[in-house]
Amino acid sequence: MLILLPLGLNLPAGVSLQFGPEVGKRVSFQSCDMSGCLAEYPVSEAEIAAMLKGADLTISVEGQNQQPIKFQMSVTGFPAAYAKIR
Repeated sequence: MLILLPLGLNLPAGVSLQFGPEVGKRVSFQSCDMSGCLAEYPVSEAEIAAMLKGADLTISVEGQNQQPIKFQMSVTGFPAAYAKIR
């Protein structure tokens, strides 16, 4: 999974990914350019299974002021898209 987030984040805090109710996983940023900051995460089979069952993905970062910012991503459509690439 490649995650591109906007500039203006607290880079040392990294990115937290949470698949449904599971404990969040911390990922470091790899690089930033004018498009934003990139993080890469190898999604496990268990995490794919959770998204196939409808578990939403929550992405958490910190702004430069160290305040949390959360994005909840719906996985509606993921099962159909995943079936097409398998």
